[in-house]
Amino acid sequence: MAARRHRWFWFVYTIAAGLLCALVFGILKVSQLFYLMGPGYYAPKEAIESELRRLRGISHVEVIPHEGLIIDDVMANIEVKGKGRLVLLGVEKSDMLESRHVFVSAIGPYCVRMDGYEFEASGERRSHPSFSWSCVDFGNDGIVSPLLSFHVGGVQDAVDRYDSISAEVASWPRVPGGTFAVTNNGVAHSPFVVMLATNKTDGAAR
Repeated sequence: MAARRHRWFWFVYTIAAGLLCALVFGILKVSQLFYLMGPGYYAPKEAIESELRRLRGISHVEVIPHEGLIIDDVMANIEVKGKGRLVLLGVEKSDMLESRHVFVSAIGPYCVRMDGYEFEASGERRSHPSFSWSCVDFGNDGIVSPLLSFHVGGVQDAVDRYDSISAEVASWPRVPGGTFAVTNNGVAHSPFVVMLATNKTDGAAR
């Protein structure tokens, strides 16, 4: 009898624990969905879009969450008048006119990427990257800043210097792992580009 009660207790306990876990998981998912799609999301999104529309040289802008739906890491998909598409990551409301970091993910027909390679004790660069980024920081504190003959001090600067940024990335390798790199803090940062199939706005501009 005692053994039967013991088995019954653990059966009920297991069912109750499972239901409790399912309830907690459901509450967390609903809370996450409300946070992402509720006022907590739309307020900063609309604020950033409003600030972007005030900048000169922009014909269209769309602000959407970046991968992972992290609210603080948004993507600004910008159409620059007479030029083409400019995609910036991690844009904040305060970055419009002044920012030390401007993360460019795509411009015109180019998707901008960067791999980071660490070095062996012998001083040789490792053959496989330690990390990969889906953008390159063109800001004054960015990794590629020493390569540039121009400065990008905010989103407005990125819009104004569209042609300069496009010309710079056009000279970058089309495949990862090249010798073209900027070494910083013991890591070789190797930027490269991936060509898009089409870029309608660029085609119209030409």
